[in-house]
Amino acid sequence: MPADVISDLEAYLGEPLYSRAMAEYRPAAPEIESPLEEACDLVRDAGKLLELARGLPRDHRGVSPLARLEGMRIAGSIREEVRAFEASLEAGVRP
Repeated sequence: MPADVISDLEAYLGEPLYSRAMAEYRPAAPEIESPLEEACDLVRDAGKLLELARGLPRDHRGVSPLARLEGMRIAGSIREEVRAFEASLEAGVRP
């Protein structure tokens, strides 16, 4: 439903039914840890990726579908950790 229609409906009802429901179901903002904690999480995941890579064939051929899936999962986690690290730096910047 468009925002202007929601606004009109809530004004007519005299109660913010839709706005309240949307606020209740909005995902909570992730808690931002310190840059050190975020960097430690990043290094932990990088270690997992290194451990997986050590078990892969040296010629990059014959990687199992399971190993590929696990590698992609860990790489995705590393990307999330990098974003979390950047957010922790941004949160700590003084104006």
